Amino acid sequence: PIQLKQNWVTISWAMESLVLFWIGIKIRHSYIRKAGMIVGFLSLAKLVFIDYPYNPYNYNYSNYAFILNERMFTYSAVVAALFAAGWLYKKYKDEISPDERILSTVFVILANGVLLIQLSIESQAYFSHIAYVKTMLLGLAEKSNEFRRAFQSAYTSLFSARQLSISVLWIIYALMTITIGIYKKFRALRLMALVLFGHGGCYSVYGGY
Repeated sequence: PIQLKQNWVTISWAMESLVLFWIGIKIRHSYIRKAGMIVGFLSLAKLVFIDYPYNPYNYNYSNYAFILNERMFTYSAVVAALFAAGWLYKKYKDEISPDERILSTVFVILANGVLLIQLSIESQAYFSHIAYVKTMLLGLAEKSNEFRRAFQSAYTSLFSARQLSISVLWIIYALMTITIGIYKKFRALRLMALVLFGHGGCYSVYGGY
C-alpha cells in the first residue's frame, strides 16, 4: 500500500484490514484481528480527515461529477469493507471470543454512519458547485478576492436549500434504516434510525453548514 497514491492507499488499507479480519477469524488469532482493527481505523481516519475533509471551497470544480467521482468511489470501498467486517464477525461468531461478538453490530453501525457522511458530503458538494457556477457567470477572475467573496455570498444564499436537503436525506435514510432494523430484528439499527429522525428534524430548524 505504501507504493500507492492518494485514495488508493485508503482503499488498500480498508481491504487489507478485511483480509486480516478474515485470517484472524479463520486461525482464531485475536492479535491478527486487532491488527485488522488498527489498519481499518487508519483507513477510516485517512478517508475522513485527510483525503476528503469537508470544505465547500476546496473542491475541484472544473472536474466536478455528482456521485460518480473519486470521493464517492473511495467512501463506497471503505463502507463496503465495514459492512463485510460486520458480516464476518456475525457469520463466525462461534470462532471468536464472546467479548468480540458485539463488533458485528459496531461495524454495521459504523458503516451506516460513514455512508451517511458520504451522502451528506455529496449533497453539500452539489450546492457548492451550484454556487461556483453562479459565481463564474459574473465573469470575475477565478483566483481573485472578488470571486471568493461572490462565491461565499452565493453559497450562503443557498443555506435554506442545503439545510432542507440534509434534513430530507437523513429522514429518508432513517426510514430505510428503521425498516431494515424491524425486518432484520436489529435493535441497534432501529435506535440509530430514531436518533436520525430526531437529528434531522432538529437540523431543519436549528442546523446548517
